[in-house]
Amino acid sequence: MPAAFGLGISVALVVALGGPTGCVNGDIGEFGSGGGAGAAPPIETVIEPGPGGIRRLLARQYLGSIRVVLGEAAAAVATPPKDIPLHGFSTIGAAQLSVTPSDVETYESSARAVAKAFMADDAAVAAHDKCAPTGPDDAACMGKLLTSVGRLLWRRQLDGTELDSLVGLATTSGTALASFDQGAAYAVTALLQAPEFLYIVELGEPAPIASDEALPERHWLTQTELATRMSFFFLDQTPSRDLLDAALAGKFATVEELSAAATTMLAQPEAKAALGAYYDEVFRLALIDEAVKDAVEFPEWGEPLKASMRSSARALLDDIVWTRDSDAREIVTADFAFVDAQLAPLYGLSSLSPNLAKMTLPAEQARTGLLGSAAFLSVFSHAARSSPTKRGVFIRRNLLCDTVPPPPADVVPQLPDDPSEGLTTKELLAQHMDDDACRSCHVLFDSLGWSLEIYDAIGRHRTKDKGASIDTSGVSPNVGEFAGPRELGALLFEHPQLPDCMVRNLYRNSMGHLETKGEEPAIAALDQSFAAGGFRVQDLLVAVATSPAFRMVGAPK
Repeated sequence: MPAAFGLGISVALVVALGGPTGCVNGDIGEFGSGGGAGAAPPIETVIEPGPGGIRRLLARQYLGSIRVVLGEAAAAVATPPKDIPLHGFSTIGAAQLSVTPSDVETYESSARAVAKAFMADDAAVAAHDKCAPTGPDDAACMGKLLTSVGRLLWRRQLDGTELDSLVGLATTSGTALASFDQGAAYAVTALLQAPEFLYIVELGEPAPIASDEALPERHWLTQTELATRMSFFFLDQTPSRDLLDAALAGKFATVEELSAAATTMLAQPEAKAALGAYYDEVFRLALIDEAVKDAVEFPEWGEPLKASMRSSARALLDDIVWTRDSDAREIVTADFAFVDAQLAPLYGLSSLSPNLAKMTLPAEQARTGLLGSAAFLSVFSHAARSSPTKRGVFIRRNLLCDTVPPPPADVVPQLPDDPSEGLTTKELLAQHMDDDACRSCHVLFDSLGWSLEIYDAIGRHRTKDKGASIDTSGVSPNVGEFAGPRELGALLFEHPQLPDCMVRNLYRNSMGHLETKGEEPAIAALDQSFAAGGFRVQDLLVAVATSPAFRMVGAPK
């Protein structure tokens, strides 16, 4: 290894452990200088934004960025560390959890493989206007390539000192190895390990409001920071060349310009994939891959069925959000599903098609949207039996955003044994309800889960449990009384916490932190906008990106 390369990487790794040492370039549009002609809404005067700071790229954002800048071959060999969710969101984990020594090693090995694959991909390199080098130490040619690649990976212009350092690293390495491409690969490796790539920097520029000194400190995101936040929010990838050009030209200075940019991003195929990855997390659909079922009880369980379940649930969400752009609350009332030959037997349908097709569900099965999907019902079950508690907790926590406290330390959170093996799941849970230490919490969610007892541990419809007829009726605090899944779905559809929770979850995902008290006015404004627009998710995504809370941060942590 050339000495210059070794020095460059060691510095990058040390800084990556502690985060960036400096700020991105200080370009400031009218937002950056406190709003200017941007005609900021009055609600900005009461919003106290979350603190500025840094957050690591998610694994999918790392891969997406490499794909758009360095090509498919480079992305195929990239191996970022796995994300660790916090409060249910990987974005929060990325903002609050530190990298480990193992993560650093993973980033280094990944960067080496990515850089090598990139330089071997003539088409990917040509996209950056690579000139024909005169030799392994052609500094001018190297500078042209690294200026283009570095600008996109670091999401800003490289300054003279940074570029000189990278070119020096590349030419020294290229001379030692007698190869221009290998020298360039060393410099690209350094770019990929630098904190400027691995971390999203959101520090902004101070924007004091002279009219009221008691108001909290606000920092408006610079236009490149704003372009970066929007690109990762909508597309899970670094800003494109055109988006960076627009930011540097000051073209995000009004809400109208931001709205137009957001609408353009929504039309890109990456937007559908990014929202799908978010739904996988917030609705726990990704957990289907890890679900284990009793092989004797459910011999059909396996990878083909799991893949169909996950694809079916995603197709339902895609239909509501993208195909029809309809009321998002349909996720709890939809009477249709996307079914293929794998899923048809579970849903009581006849289908021999290997592809998912939209089909109306049998009325007698009473399935309603996501809560009636085999994916949800399988994830929130045990290996051999259903779990009303898991299903009810999901409704409370993920659909209504209620706080569900953990069980007391002296309580065993498992169902009591059934020596006779003759009790239904509901009867076993009733024993838990006899315990005062359990009842105070279980009353919040068990009855919600009981309404879904007509679906077994893989989502198959049934009418009996242990030979006894299943009673799906119940009543739940702050939800109401219901006879079964359809009535529960109708109650949830009209529940004001359902759309509010959709807003909160999307906001948390975009910001990388749980909303603070000072951000509640922004949440309220988004709630109003969401309702006024007919609860359409595409409109909500644009509303989030143009919200003053999205464009501001507090004083850096």
